[in-house]
Amino acid sequence: MRQTIEFAEYTPETGLRLSWDLGASITVTQDGNEILVSGNRPGLVTLARHLLTLAQPGVPQGAHMHLDEFNGLEPGSTELSSNSSSKNDLRGLTGSGSDPSLTHGEQPAAKSRSVSQAKPA
Repeated sequence: MRQTIEFAEYTPETGLRLSWDLGASITVTQDGNEILVSGNRPGLVTLARHLLTLAQPGVPQGAHMHLDEFNGLEPGSTELSSNSSSKNDLRGLTGSGSDPSLTHGEQPAAKSRSVSQAKPA
């Protein structure tokens, strides 16, 4: 199976541009020290896209996204924040990281990036 996730390219002029898949549902709960993020397929793909958008090269340290029940999460969810805290690059997705099947590439015409993960047959 191969899954490709496309996300908007970061530029200082446009900033972070987040997009949601139709029907996305994400719930975040906390029980003591455990955080549980759950969602349907469109929701989890959307969250993955958001994190990849934040992790791309050029995103400044401190850039962040904030999700809550009024902004993308299901009612009753615990707030979820994610921020860029160090130098950003996608080298970990090119095989030098823990999963050599991850790759990245650009779609120049659409000015987007994509990440594909292929599972062995």
